[in-house]
Amino acid sequence: MSLEVWQGAEQEFAAGSQPVGLFQALGGRGVYVYRPLDNIPRAHLRNGGVCYIHSNLFEVCTPECRGPRSLVAYDKANEAYARLASWAYEEETGQRVHLYKTNIASDPKGEVEYTTVGAHENYLVKREGYSDSAPLLIPFLVLRQLFCGVGGYVRGEYMVSPRSIFPVKVYSDVSTDYPIVSLRDEAHAGEAYTRAHIVFGEGARSEYTTFLKHASTSLVLQAIQGGHVKDVPELADPIEAGKILAGNLDGDWSVELAGGGRLGAVEYLSAYYVDGIKSLLEESEPSEDSVNALAELKWVLGKLGDGLIEDLDKSVEWVIKKTLIEDGYQDHF
Repeated sequence: MSLEVWQGAEQEFAAGSQPVGLFQALGGRGVYVYRPLDNIPRAHLRNGGVCYIHSNLFEVCTPECRGPRSLVAYDKANEAYARLASWAYEEETGQRVHLYKTNIASDPKGEVEYTTVGAHENYLVKREGYSDSAPLLIPFLVLRQLFCGVGGYVRGEYMVSPRSIFPVKVYSDVSTDYPIVSLRDEAHAGEAYTRAHIVFGEGARSEYTTFLKHASTSLVLQAIQGGHVKDVPELADPIEAGKILAGNLDGDWSVELAGGGRLGAVEYLSAYYVDGIKSLLEESEPSEDSVNALAELKWVLGKLGDGLIEDLDKSVEWVIKKTLIEDGYQDHF
């Protein structure tokens, strides 16, 4: 059984006040192959992805990718399209607009201090049983920020995962709730399938971080649907747990359980998800990517569990950024 999962990513870029101008400038570079006639700023790209304006943000999505390694390549292509849009706009107007692969931004409506921009993930899963098994996925999505958080400042405080301060609900089909998982049913395949639409992710520049995020999440989804992850302790408050983990840089991460008591976050991931992935791989014919993903996940969790966070300063994005800042931000930029 193949463990490759069709998947894709949507990346929002903070683009200042001229996202439509950037969209039009990019179109002048001959990279759009089809644009609907409804004047809505969206177009299909040469590589199979789509560029569009969403909530006053410049957004690029990958095409459907057969696995995490392919997705990493197309995710970097998203960055290249954003860079090309910036260059094209500057040539046309003389105004330079920096496009940031960021995860929070000032609210363009001025209603709140911050809004969130980030990376949404899409995974093709079997429809049968997905909704019922979704609670098995939630703790993983909350805890995975420890190895795929991208780091950043919120109100002057550096956090493991800035995106983690925004969710209002665990599930919702309304984007303004900033849910962890969107339940909006937009199947892009036959009725036997649906998409796991994860809106709790962040855009990373580290290819390692992006690979580990998509590879581990697709394997966890398959482990759940294959019955290899059957029971996990319920978190007392997933949203609050995510915020607490995001603000803790010391490495003593633990979560409060619904049944009482606490459990170490690394111990939780290792006991309930890593073991489930191992069981999945043992009964399958895993690809090299799947085998590598499990090995890297175990390595990263081992470093986190041993408190050797500094050993991740060339791989995990929130640690990379933290190290650069501590070593002297002004010396680097």
